[in-house]
Amino acid sequence: MQNLADRGLIDVLNEVVLGRKVPVLGICLGLQLMSRGSEEGVLPGFGWLPADTVRFQFPAEAGDLRVPHMGWNTVKTDRNTFFSHQMPPEARFYFVHSYHVRCDNPADVALTAPYGGDVVAAAVRDNIAGTQFHPEKSHKFGLALLRAFTEWNGSDA
Repeated sequence: MQNLADRGLIDVLNEVVLGRKVPVLGICLGLQLMSRGSEEGVLPGFGWLPADTVRFQFPAEAGDLRVPHMGWNTVKTDRNTFFSHQMPPEARFYFVHSYHVRCDNPADVALTAPYGGDVVAAAVRDNIAGTQFHPEKSHKFGLALLRAFTEWNGSDA
């Protein structure tokens, strides 16, 4: 956020995303920046999503899960969005993250991934979308998702 502020981009991005309602896709850190803020830093995020970014903490019964969560993981569709259009049941994506987004409103959660419980893998609210995984590193599934984003008109479904 400091780098964006130093470059005078926060007001510009807010105008484009909130004012003009241009569809936006945040990837990994991009999704986290859309939240109100992160345990990782002291500056606020954009606040475009009513959510917070928190570090992984697992209950003892979760076993020996490593942080960062790194590698391929499946996702589950939580609601119908452009993310889920034509997504095959075996879809898997590449993750690498130590922090994850917790959405206040379950209706904002589009995809979840199992990692010590269901973790937000993608969120959508109005014209704002984000993935915790890296579609650009996720082969045919990521390519399909990026194609779907380019065809998305910015509406919630």
